[in-house]
Amino acid sequence: MRLAPGIAAISLTFIGLGIVFAGVWWQKNEQTITRRVHSALPAVLSELLEQRAGDI
Repeated sequence: MRLAPGIAAISLTFIGLGIVFAGVWWQKNEQTITRRVHSALPAVLSELLEQRAGDI
C-alpha cells in the first residue's frame, strides 16, 4: 500500500514540527524534568549520576 505523495509530505512535516516542539519544551523545562527524575531514582543511582556529572 502506497501513500499519496501529499499525505507523506504532510506527515513528515508534522513529525518534524513535533520534534521541534519537543526540543523547545525540553529546553524550557529541563531543570524541572531533571529534578523530578532525580527525585524518583533510588539513592544509589542519584549518587552515581552526580559522580559521573563531576567527571565530565
